[in-house]
Amino acid sequence: MLSQVHIEKVFINDTNKDGKKYVTKTGKPFSMAIIQWEGKKASKLLWDDAQVADAKEMEGQTFQLAITKNGEYTNWDYPKAEDIAADELEKRVKVLEDEVFKAKATETPTFEEPGETISDSSLPF
Repeated sequence: MLSQVHIEKVFINDTNKDGKKYVTKTGKPFSMAIIQWEGKKASKLLWDDAQVADAKEMEGQTFQLAITKNGEYTNWDYPKAEDIAADELEKRVKVLEDEVFKAKATETPTFEEPGETISDSSLPF
């Protein structure tokens, strides 16, 4: 889900609570960026110094980010092209559904009563 987020604070960690550096099972080091906005927090793994520098510059700015809930954790990522397209499609579908349901709600069936009754003798056959 894409969200417009004003980032209040960015925390960058490269060590866990015990003071050990974060490393993958294969020994590759990484950092974790935690962003804070409106009292909420989300994290993302960063694999190189350029990503860490980019994350540090995010503080105080507004971004459109992909925010996902994964169990008890909330993660963030930069939106991919398909995320943006899916979000735009979702907005368009919502507008169309609102218009269709609004039109159905305002339509009332009308029944016309015939002004005169047709008898068998007035039929041409």
